[in-house]
Amino acid sequence: MQRAWRENRLAYNSAQVKTNAHRLLLFYAVECGLKAIYMLRNLGQCTNDCTDLYRDGHNINRLLDLLNNGNDLKLHGIICMSDIIDNQSNTISRRLKPGQINQMWRYGGKLEKWGNESQQQRSTDEDLEAKLLNICEFIEQEINR
Repeated sequence: MQRAWRENRLAYNSAQVKTNAHRLLLFYAVECGLKAIYMLRNLGQCTNDCTDLYRDGHNINRLLDLLNNGNDLKLHGIICMSDIIDNQSNTISRRLKPGQINQMWRYGGKLEKWGNESQQQRSTDEDLEAKLLNICEFIEQEINR
């Protein structure tokens, strides 16, 4: 898991201009890094030794909860892409949870706003990227202890 963390982070860092493909690698680096910390703390040799890691898929916030990290690094609870119009001219909102960010970037989507149910603010992919980079700093410190 640590190797996956390092390789995904290295691939992200090597790009001068960041695209969704690079952000996707950053997302997976964060996921793998958090799982690596959990495995280190719980003496797991592989993910099969740590069944808690499978419960919520790619949910970065859940992984941070498992590490008892608090709320400082957590991502916003709701992440919104731009609305789309279907064939009957209905507006469809595209709201994602933190565990679905990888889908947004994998399929070429763009972040438009984030927040919670009562308060949303405009945001960009770069804002989310910055939050993931903050989590990377935490991961780096924990793995190098």
